[in-house]
Amino acid sequence: MPFITQGKTNWKYILIVVILAAIVGGGIFVYQWWTVEKEITVPEEVKVPEEKPTIKEPTLNLTTTKLATIPEEHFLAWGGGPFFSPDGRKVAYMYANHAKSKEFVVVNGIEGKGYDQIQGWTLLFSPDSQKLAYVAVKVGNGFDKRFIVINGEEGKIYDDVDQPVFSPDSKKIAYIAREGDKKFVVVNGKEGKTYDDIKGLFFSPDGQKLAYIAEEGDKELVVVNGQEGKAYERITEHLVFSSDSQRMAYVARKEDKEIIVLNGEESRTYPLIMGPLVFSPDGQKLAYIANREKREKGWFIVVNDKESKPYDFVWNPVFSPDGQKIAYMAIKGDKSFIVVNEEERKAYEEVLQLVFSPDSQRIVYEAKKEGKSFMVVNGEEGKVYDAVAWPAFSSDSQKIAYVAVDEEMRAQFIVVDGKEIRVFGYGEGIHTNLQFSPNGEYVAYGATIFNEEKEELELWWIVDEVK
Repeated sequence: MPFITQGKTNWKYILIVVILAAIVGGGIFVYQWWTVEKEITVPEEVKVPEEKPTIKEPTLNLTTTKLATIPEEHFLAWGGGPFFSPDGRKVAYMYANHAKSKEFVVVNGIEGKGYDQIQGWTLLFSPDSQKLAYVAVKVGNGFDKRFIVINGEEGKIYDDVDQPVFSPDSKKIAYIAREGDKKFVVVNGKEGKTYDDIKGLFFSPDGQKLAYIAEEGDKELVVVNGQEGKAYERITEHLVFSSDSQRMAYVARKEDKEIIVLNGEESRTYPLIMGPLVFSPDGQKLAYIANREKREKGWFIVVNDKESKPYDFVWNPVFSPDGQKIAYMAIKGDKSFIVVNEEERKAYEEVLQLVFSPDSQRIVYEAKKEGKSFMVVNGEEGKVYDAVAWPAFSSDSQKIAYVAVDEEMRAQFIVVDGKEIRVFGYGEGIHTNLQFSPNGEYVAYGATIFNEEKEELELWWIVDEVK
């Protein structure tokens, strides 16, 4: 598994985690097993918790539901899903039909139009779960053409199309397209200015701004809603908006130095700055990682120009929801630990997956010791497993859930407050982050379940009671 490393600190893994943390916010956790010693039960078809959800639309599905069955002849391509919608009411996957030489997307068991190829890893539900987009490929005469498909409607065909991105309010969809040797951004079907190259698409939280990094000749610049910013030697993809969408920061290179550009104004300069850049929830603080020795030891966190103590390496700065604390992971020698407001916590072989509780009073992270993993909650170590992943707090901060793996038992578990509440076996697994219901009495997630009686693989949205 990608997050399992043995022995000493795995530097290559840490760098991968840093990159993925800046790009991805969700997760997929599927583990293959040969046998499971515990009994595996298929969830009930219908389960209605006694709860009236209070969150805004789309409301989270709080009913255990079988969304689809994967037919035996559906060969799931690598990276082709399944992908569950944010509200837990839909599931999509891509499969290849070799007899027809076509590829198809299936949503809740309903097969869509076949295409020469479908880039399965591009399947994306909108935040409101009402739209599904992906990139399809038309093959012909040795020249492949690509286009976006949104809820079955095909967009304009281009030489190439990148992964689409939805705005947080789901009203806009943007992607980078290429015609010849020029690239441009397409927003709701409208093409923007062409550039030599474009990288990264970043919507502001309110969905009103779209930023990207454009290259012209030997210079790069940030474009926001079509307005070009100052050109630099290079701009990294560490671009971020504050939660109120009023501030934007990124890293640029100038005269062999790297600088923070905040709302167009140049800030601190270092030989090397590494992302991700992180705003505090109120948008008043900006944190990032810097180094004066160009990749040698001596990494530190900078918060509003104030530098932390240097370490061999630091990564993953996280603000507490109230903005009063900042925590990050650090390495000194052969030990790793978290630092909270400059206070070093207990050292382990590795520390990963740092999360604050909603009330900012509790903190959880994964720790590794002798090749094994466990969660640490406010300094208290949980049960040891071969792997643990994706911790989540309930909205009242009283409960914590995560996924765990026991290789000897060949089983994967949902763990809530230290109790294993569900076990998965061969070919089964979890495909979403864990989500608590608003009252914290249920935990919901998408998973594959093998129905032994029918010998079928089923796609379920599962709601487990955790009172």
